[in-house]
Amino acid sequence: MKRLLDILRLLVVSPELATALVPFAAYMYAPSLADVVVKPMKDGLAFGLAAAALPLGMLAFNYKEGFDLLSLSGGRKVLLEWPDYPMLKGRLIAAFVWCIVGSFA
Repeated sequence: MKRLLDILRLLVVSPELATALVPFAAYMYAPSLADVVVKPMKDGLAFGLAAAALPLGMLAFNYKEGFDLLSLSGGRKVLLEWPDYPMLKGRLIAAFVWCIVGSFA
């Protein structure tokens, strides 16, 4: 039951999901404001490339730091004995997935 609640919290109540829904809500309730924000992407390539580089940079950072945190060597090996280790690992994988989704978007 605890694992099911954790998965629901990970998928439904995550700040990442709320952040992903903000652009859609902004476009639905204030389309003129959303057009002002999107206009630089339509006009030039550099803004769009910078917007795509941000999730890729976050993915690289999460990959490096996440696998350092979950490594099976050194002083962090004690995390394997922690009862909530699977939840931590699930959060790390979710962070990877959100970065990949952001890169494709």
